Amino acid sequence: MSQQDIVDALIEEQGTLFSSEMGIDLAQDTAETNFKWLVGTILLSKRISHKLAIRAGRALNDAGLMTIDGVLDADESTMIHTLGENGYKRYREVATDYIRTSAKWVRDDLDGDLRRLREENADVGEVLEKLQDAKGVGEVGAEIFAREAQLNWDFFYPRLEGSAADEADELGLSREHGPLVFMAGSRLRFVKLAAALSRAGIDEPDEAVEEETDDKAGDDA
Repeated sequence: MSQQDIVDALIEEQGTLFSSEMGIDLAQDTAETNFKWLVGTILLSKRISHKLAIRAGRALNDAGLMTIDGVLDADESTMIHTLGENGYKRYREVATDYIRTSAKWVRDDLDGDLRRLREENADVGEVLEKLQDAKGVGEVGAEIFAREAQLNWDFFYPRLEGSAADEADELGLSREHGPLVFMAGSRLRFVKLAAALSRAGIDEPDEAVEEETDDKAGDDA
C-alpha cells in the first residue's frame, strides 16, 4: 500500500469538514458563512470535546444564532440556554460572551465582513494575528479557522500546521504541502484531508486508515 491509499482512506472515512457538521457551507464564501465559521472556531477553541462543540454549533446555526444580527439581537439568556442544552454547559456563559463580543468586532471594525482581513492584508501572519482580535480565538483558534477557510482564502492554501501535520507524520505521510496537494487531487480534497488529519489526531485514525497504514508499514519493512 502507498501514501496515496492512506490519503484516500483519510478523506473517505474522516474527511468531513468540521464546518459542514455545523451546517456551514464554506463553499459559498459569503460574509455570513465566514462569520458562522468564526463562531464555530470559537466553540472549537475551548477545552471541550469537539463533538460537543460541533453539536452546540449546529444548534446555534439551526436557531439562527450564528449570524451577526442573530447573535446581537438575541437575548443573552437564549444563547446561554441553547449552548447549555446542547452539551456546552461548562463554558456556556464564557462562549456567549466571546461570540457576542466577536460579533460586535466584526460589525464595527470590519463592516460586518471578515473577508476584509484578506482583502486588506497580504501577509498571512498578520491576518492570523488579526483573527485573534476575535474574543476567544487565540493562536490555535486562528489555525482552526485557517484550516477550513483555506477553501476560499487563497493565501491560506495550502495549509497543514500543528497537530494535523504531526498526525501526518504519525501515519507515515509527508508533511510537505506539495506531495499532499498532489495526492489529494483538488483543493476541496486537500481541505478535507487537513480536517481528517486533525480528526484522526483527536479521535484516533479510523479503522480503514489504520489498515492502510499497517499495510504500508509492512510493505516498507
